Order: sequence, then C-alpha cells, then structure tokens
Amino acid sequence: MSFSRRQKRTKRRSKKHSRKTTKKHTKQSKRLSGIAKGVESNCPNNQVNCTLIDKHYTEGNKLNEIWDTCINMNGINNHIIYVTSKNVAIKSVETLQVPEFVVKFEVDAEPRTCKIMIEDKYIACFLKICGQWYAMMRLFGKTLNTGFLARTEKNKVFYRISNIDIDSNDPSSGTGVIKIPKDSYKDSDSTPILSTSSTKVIELADKCFENINKQTGNVFNVLQRFRQQKLAANEAKYQVIDNVVDNGVDFLLD
Repeated sequence: MSFSRRQKRTKRRSKKHSRKTTKKHTKQSKRLSGIAKGVESNCPNNQVNCTLIDKHYTEGNKLNEIWDTCINMNGINNHIIYVTSKNVAIKSVETLQVPEFVVKFEVDAEPRTCKIMIEDKYIACFLKICGQWYAMMRLFGKTLNTGFLARTEKNKVFYRISNIDIDSNDPSSGTGVIKIPKDSYKDSDSTPILSTSSTKVIELADKCFENINKQTGNVFNVLQRFRQQKLAANEAKYQVIDNVVDNGVDFLLD
C-alpha cells in the first residue's frame, strides 16, 4: 500500500471518529441541559442571588419559627425555607434542649406542642429544598461527636419527609404549624436525656420518611452544608455571649 493511500484511509477514519465524538458530546449536552432544566423547574428562584443573612419571618401568628436562607451549590442558588422550634433559647440544629414543635393533628381541634421523633432521634428542624421537605435530626445523646466532624451519614441525620404538611408556602403569612394525619404517627413513651418537660412525644410512621445519604444525590451535600453553617453561626453567638459575660465580670472587678 502506498503512503498516499494510507494517508487517505487514516483521514477517513479520523473524520468518522470525529463525527462519533461530536454526536456523543451533543447527546451528553442535551442530557445535561435536560437535567439543568429539571433542576430549575423544581428549585424556585435558583438564579436569584443569595443574601448573607438569614431572614426571620415574624409577621402574624407564628406557631413555629420560620426562616429562609440560601446556599450556592450544585451550580444553582438553593433558596431554603426552614422551620425551627420556639423552646430552644439559641437557634441551633444541635442543642441540649429537645426541640418542641407546635403540631396540628386531625383528631384534635387545636394545635398542641410535641417532640417529634424519627426512629431513635428527635427532629431539630424542617427544611424545604427545591419543593421537597426534609428533616434534620438532633444527635445529642446518640454519639460523642455532635459538632462539625459528626458522621452525619452513619448517624442518619437527614431524612426526606412525606405525608406531612407544613404551613409555610407563604412564609410571611404562614404559621409554620406541622400538620400530621392521624395514620402518620404513634405516641411514644421515649424520655429524652436531661428532659424537664412532660411534653407529648410522637414517632413518625415509616411511610413518612426516607433516609438521605451520599448515594441519594446532591441534596445530601446541601443539607450537610446547611448544618455546618448553622453550627458555625451558633458557635459565633456563644462567643459573643461569653465576651459580654467576661467584660461584665472585668467591669465589676474594676
């Protein structure tokens, strides 16, 4: 075979390979574009810039505390609504106090305050990310390390929530009350460590939750980032309190 014929054959193979590569990249681009569109449709305001400070909604009759925050991750701005209890002195996802939420049961005329469990832990807060509700658990009493280095996947800190409604679609007018159908929970005789309250304890039914881990998808990373940010913010608040106390003692001594 002459050198020129080999050149022509090589050139034809190169063009064929180039066409295949182009088709492959085109298909991949369409697939990624579809995923991006799906994410955008499920995540409201994902292109709206994040603010530095969480917003606290205080209008109207708030039965549970309602906040919003924002985390830039996975190529979008994740605007997150989250609900915390009122009985915790300093807002945190990890406290000695067991969070108590105001719950509206179908069988009761009026809402009542409850501690809410999933499996063997108490819920610290509820979060709405991309239209889906999640629960973050309190680790105190279940593992030695409850801080930044806590093994959140092994200790099952995050859950996707279903069959439960939280009144916060409009955070300004919503009450934040947790609405639980009669077949979605059972009463529990669990007694929290260091508990000084006789508040009712309930356990959510298995159909109401699904554990979130690294294999579940990107939302695990968003939940993890949220937890780290709240721990850091809580640590900063305690440092401010310590400084005020220390300065007050120094002033008295002077």
